[in-house]
Amino acid sequence: MKYYLVGIKGSGMAALAGILEDDGNIVCGVDIDHEVFTEKELIKRQIKYDTFSNDLKIPEDIDFFVIGHDFMNHEIMKQIKATHKPYQEYHIFINSYFSSLYKIAICGTHGKTTTTGYFYYGLRNIVNTTMLRGDGTGVGGFQNNFFVFEACEYKDHFLVYHPNTIIITNIDYDHVDYFKTKRQYNSSFNKFVKNAKTVFVNYEDKNKIHHQNKITYGLDSNADYYIKNLDLKHGIKGDVYYQEEFITHLDVNIYGLYNATHLLALIAFLHHNNLDIKEALKNFNEIPCIKRRLQEKIIARDVFIDDYAHHPKEILASLNTLRLMYPSQRIVGIFKPDRYSRLVKFQKELKKALMCFDKAYVLPLYEKTTENTVLLKAKTRISYVNSLEQLIAEEKNEKDTVYLFMSSKNVDSWIYGLANSRE
Repeated sequence: MKYYLVGIKGSGMAALAGILEDDGNIVCGVDIDHEVFTEKELIKRQIKYDTFSNDLKIPEDIDFFVIGHDFMNHEIMKQIKATHKPYQEYHIFINSYFSSLYKIAICGTHGKTTTTGYFYYGLRNIVNTTMLRGDGTGVGGFQNNFFVFEACEYKDHFLVYHPNTIIITNIDYDHVDYFKTKRQYNSSFNKFVKNAKTVFVNYEDKNKIHHQNKITYGLDSNADYYIKNLDLKHGIKGDVYYQEEFITHLDVNIYGLYNATHLLALIAFLHHNNLDIKEALKNFNEIPCIKRRLQEKIIARDVFIDDYAHHPKEILASLNTLRLMYPSQRIVGIFKPDRYSRLVKFQKELKKALMCFDKAYVLPLYEKTTENTVLLKAKTRISYVNSLEQLIAEEKNEKDTVYLFMSSKNVDSWIYGLANSRE
């Protein structure tokens, strides 16, 4: 079949494009004329796509259209409807296209993309697995019988999915432009878990989820699955237990407390389903980096890191991980907010998190608005910068620094601009 993806550069849509191609289909599409990090996957696969323009014409030989959430009311829908060909919104298509596979939905406020990656790299060693990851990476194949994917709670899109198993990484109030209260936010996750037979929940959030087949995992020994003797100084080391039963020893060159719980979720799933843990974790130290999750670029003695963190807890988690990885270096946080609503709602928490860096800078707001980000400015440690040139000038005399760039949006120009100034 020939698929046409509207919004093909989207993090989920770009991943879907890769899966459809691996499944033997022809894929093309359209998106805005704006650089997005996910398009690198499309370029690597040589998947062709157009940009929106007044003379855009949809190919006549398209069999099916998949529409990104933001384009359901776009002008292009008139052309699509005029073709009289079938179309579906992205999340509805995901639910129908993968209906025959054993589905593992990874959801939660933070860590979805990383956990999805860990599940794929573990499962692929023991079972044929399709993956849809929220960094634009998708892997398919007709022979596959497992499907691990990111299920995003935003605007309740995940409620259409009916997976066999749900993994909940954590539940921290977010997407405040849609969910007006914590209660509404938590309620959506409880609605979602009704769609699955089995739910694995981070122990810290066990009381937020009600399900008859709820399995907990976490660092607390009261969880069903937990880690004893946890050592985070040299990667992640520890002993994994199911209740009082020793399961396996964990020793990987991956850093961070969050990553320890993400790996534990995978081990819990494997053990519960009688899958080979040792084989799944084989060569785990060699898995490729998840895009925009602590991605490193090293220039001389400085380190530049691109990270998706945009919530206060994510920011602190990334910083704590870097403190373990670079204990003797100066760490600078560079934060580019995405939505003004989130900025206002978490103003106090964001400022508190940024104050934990040796120095922090706040970049202009990504969202088009008359408002700005100076409300995060503080007398000490936090500064507002309006341009790349200003950031370069502020840091020109500093050395041996780890620069952590944090945003849910593309910040490549800031990263490479600062990095190139140090060469």
